Amino acid sequence: MHDLFVKEERGQGIAVLGTVPLLAPALGPMAAAAMLGRCSWRWVFGATSFFGAAVGLLGYITLRETCAPVILARRAAKLRKASGDNQYHAQDEFQDRTIVDHIRKNINRAVLYLCTEPIVWLVSFYTTASFGVLYLVSAIVPAT
Repeated sequence: MHDLFVKEERGQGIAVLGTVPLLAPALGPMAAAAMLGRCSWRWVFGATSFFGAAVGLLGYITLRETCAPVILARRAAKLRKASGDNQYHAQDEFQDRTIVDHIRKNINRAVLYLCTEPIVWLVSFYTTASFGVLYLVSAIVPAT
């Protein structure tokens, strides 16, 4: 959050980020149930897919890059192109990492956060329990 917001606005970003995982398990089934009353499951799937794609595209267009190594690599490439001098390089450009290395690093980071950060564990447990109850109820209640 520190690279997306200035110090004075950081609380608002954290509030939104903390609210979404708590509201999604409650609002998603209600929206789907409201849609299923009027249309088939295919429309629900299509609307969800369209909304997800629209939000992803909007984020891709409007959000700026915040990862320091990527920003430095882009800046070095711009300097090389502008000056014609190949002496400008970012530190990460010299590291040969495969996609497997990236996946391994990110899975290790996620497991580390899950095991060492109580709030990450609590939100994960809440989301898991919410969806577990949702699917248990939908399996128990007969379809009408």
